[in-house]
Amino acid sequence: MTREPMFVRTCCGCAVPWTARSRAAIREFLDALEVPPHRVPEGLAAQAGLFRSLLAGRRVLVLLDNARDADQVAALLPGAPGCLVVVTSRDHLAGLVVAHGAHPVPLDVLSSEEARWLLAARLGADRVAAEPVAAKEIVRRCAGLPLALAIVAARDAIHPGIR
Repeated sequence: MTREPMFVRTCCGCAVPWTARSRAAIREFLDALEVPPHRVPEGLAAQAGLFRSLLAGRRVLVLLDNARDADQVAALLPGAPGCLVVVTSRDHLAGLVVAHGAHPVPLDVLSSEEARWLLAARLGADRVAAEPVAAKEIVRRCAGLPLALAIVAARDAIHPGIR
């Protein structure tokens, strides 16, 4: 059984022009598909076309994280049956819905219980249970944002003595 590839790209969500990043991302994807450098065409549109043609008939997952807008990820969409694309963003990405038929899945912040569970998974259940007031304050200050909770937990792992 052949294992099909998964392509993951963090889009940075920033205002830097995406054309250069799209080109770099497609080159990374083409490298993962073992396309020799001399077979990679010039220009973003041609590279995107090659990427799409190589995915025809394959089952592939493409994860594009933290997209700023639809234009930032459009060149990276495979468009072939059997391919699944997951795009995360702080924006609604209406352009993907309109132009590419994307299905939005809005996510809310974590509930206090979910945030506490995430904190316990990162810091250890015993520690969170031993310091319930501190855990509750961390959950409150992080406002149910998973990334904020992960950063707090990572900071604790790197600097365990800081309170």
